[in-house]
Amino acid sequence: MENDDDNNNNNRQEQIDEVVALSMIYPDEFQLLSKTTRHQNDGEVIQYEYPIQYSIQLSSTTSSFCLATLQVEYPLNYPEDEPPKFAFIMPDEDDERFTKTKFEIAIMKALQTEFQIG
Repeated sequence: MENDDDNNNNNRQEQIDEVVALSMIYPDEFQLLSKTTRHQNDGEVIQYEYPIQYSIQLSSTTSSFCLATLQVEYPLNYPEDEPPKFAFIMPDEDDERFTKTKFEIAIMKALQTEFQIG
């Protein structure tokens, strides 16, 4: 039983380390969806509620148009025994708030076809 607790603690720490790294690499695109609790003692400590969930907006390099949002959820035993769960969320192609180039529309359609999303 103690070995399972060690694995769970290792998995949780690896999940937290990964989320912190991704939030630093993609500061504008990353959004933590899980609830957190912040504590202030000698330094700030953040406690995550499990499962950890986040999203990253995928944009074109030529504009700020969001091509899709990648949502990720870490199972409790990730990365030891189970991969994360992924979902792609596509913006509405008819949404007038976005000005899309032909290239961006083609990328959206390719993503929808490749990952069977929409």
